[in-house]
Amino acid sequence: MTGTRDRRLLLVEDETYLADLVCRFLRSAGYEVTHAARLSEAVALLTGADCFDAAVLDVNLAGVEVFPLARDLRNLGIPLLFASGYGKEGLPGDLAHYPMLQKPYQPDPLLEAVSAMLS
Repeated sequence: MTGTRDRRLLLVEDETYLADLVCRFLRSAGYEVTHAARLSEAVALLTGADCFDAAVLDVNLAGVEVFPLARDLRNLGIPLLFASGYGKEGLPGDLAHYPMLQKPYQPDPLLEAVSAMLS
């Protein structure tokens, strides 16, 4: 896929099997993907506005909401999208305008959402 080389994505997903599938799919599309399974792990990866080009965030990480990380990404100007089985109703008002992928999702809608986020 054109234009994806050197685009760095942060994937925050606590379901190991799903994270592995998504990482492999995005990498095969040409993205550089860094995976974090816990909120603290993901926060530690943020080193500034140039650390990632975009992020895909599971809303619920083993009972811990990802919203503090989403706000950190927003403050750094890094585009993000949420992935959840709960839908947009579970997003706080200040984050409700971000795109949401409804779980379970297929690879093509994920790729389309990531492409849109980066355009």
